Amino acid sequence: MTMYLLKLYPYLFLLFCSISVGIKAQKKELLIIHTNDVHSQIEPTATDDSQPDMGGTLRRQVVIDSLRNTGKAVLLIDAGDAVQGTPYFTTYHGKAEIALMNRLKYDFITPGNHEFDNGTASLATMYKDATPVIVNCNYDVSNTPLKRYFTPGVIKEIGGWKVGITGVGVALKTSVDPEKVTGIICRDAIVSATRTADSLKRCGAEIVVLLSHLGIEGDKELARKSCGIDIIAGGHSHTLLPTPIPVINKQQDTVWIGQTGKRGLYVGVIECKGDTRRGYTIDLSSRYDNRIDSVTAALIDSYRIPMQKTTGEVIGNALRPMTIGRPQSPLSNFTADVLVQQARKEGIPCDFGLINIGAIRCDITRGAVTKGDILSCYPFDNYICHISLPGREVKRLFRIIASRGGEGISREVELTLSPDRKIKRLAIGGKKIKPRRIYHITTIDFTANGGDEMTPLTRHRKRIDTKTRLCDLMTAAFGETTIREGGVSASTDRRIIYK
Repeated sequence: MTMYLLKLYPYLFLLFCSISVGIKAQKKELLIIHTNDVHSQIEPTATDDSQPDMGGTLRRQVVIDSLRNTGKAVLLIDAGDAVQGTPYFTTYHGKAEIALMNRLKYDFITPGNHEFDNGTASLATMYKDATPVIVNCNYDVSNTPLKRYFTPGVIKEIGGWKVGITGVGVALKTSVDPEKVTGIICRDAIVSATRTADSLKRCGAEIVVLLSHLGIEGDKELARKSCGIDIIAGGHSHTLLPTPIPVINKQQDTVWIGQTGKRGLYVGVIECKGDTRRGYTIDLSSRYDNRIDSVTAALIDSYRIPMQKTTGEVIGNALRPMTIGRPQSPLSNFTADVLVQQARKEGIPCDFGLINIGAIRCDITRGAVTKGDILSCYPFDNYICHISLPGREVKRLFRIIASRGGEGISREVELTLSPDRKIKRLAIGGKKIKPRRIYHITTIDFTANGGDEMTPLTRHRKRIDTKTRLCDLMTAAFGETTIREGGVSASTDRRIIYK
């Protein structure tokens, strides 16, 4: 407890000295505006998107500024994964996203797992120019370049309240390539959040707001098992909550949890007025386009125009919409099949291909496919990897795949699942798995390192790492298939079914 107080006191003292002037006469009224999992969706979604012409930074700014113009005190926060999902991040490595968060005057942010995708040094460079305070209390980054940028908690006086703000993140061991987070110690989120909330309350905080990147179920569990936290602005699970949900904590107090889905299509608002809490979400549609800020628009253009010179190039054609999802989907099926084809081109034996669903970030619509589309679908710096694995570990691997509701697997596999995600039938090449036989799998380095719970792959007999990036491989596959067949027409089949 003393450590938390020692870490907090200097910042609290400075903050009290610098912003407490002139607030005594204010009524206790505060608007908390929260976002999460924007995933670099700087521009509105495409007109042929499943949620067409929604979101975008300019529309979000209109809503935020409108709420600020009511004269009420506003706290603007983000619960992580502000990056990764469009060519803006693959091109600028977070510089564009941070510049726009600065422009919108975010007060506090916490990192999600995708902030770490390019490693701690890259994230430190991204945060170097950030004006929001970066809060997290369960990541020990003292042995990384991030040390100077993270703080476990802060108290800010605003709207007549002394508001404590802290943050927690998901365990990074299976959600990020371990090499990217070397030196970070992930501590228990519930214990860390409870201790930090207690420290903040002891330092005078009247409300504690937690920026959480644990997912909705993790937030509910944390709310139930913790003390001292009043509001959770969540993320990670991409859950859209039209209104905040109440959860009763260990002290029988109510904790309010809000989350706004994904891609910045909505903004969440939680109003604090005396003892009353109420919240709602605002959808970001084209009705705000007549009020966009020209300075922010110019800032976006300064990134968009150079980027489009490369991302706008057409590299192939999709003959039908190619969606991503579980238990199987056209895009994940096509990707896994391409992995097998690549292994055989290299003369490497391959019994099946495996791609985690999380490696593919969006659908591909029917029609022309650009480099930007491929970058959006396959944004990670993943490399092709060939694994030799005993059959007993292959069985364990598929039990994990079944428990997750499916992943991208190639057509050589036949997997039948029960409604409760248990394996009813499993065959590779039409034959049952033999425990002592060695099976050859082509996948990516992230899963080969045990990412997304694929730990059996780490118990390999042999591993061959290549210098072929998944993004480059899929760019070539779309191009070659378009030349050969006029376009890509992937579909679902019987490789994973429920019965």
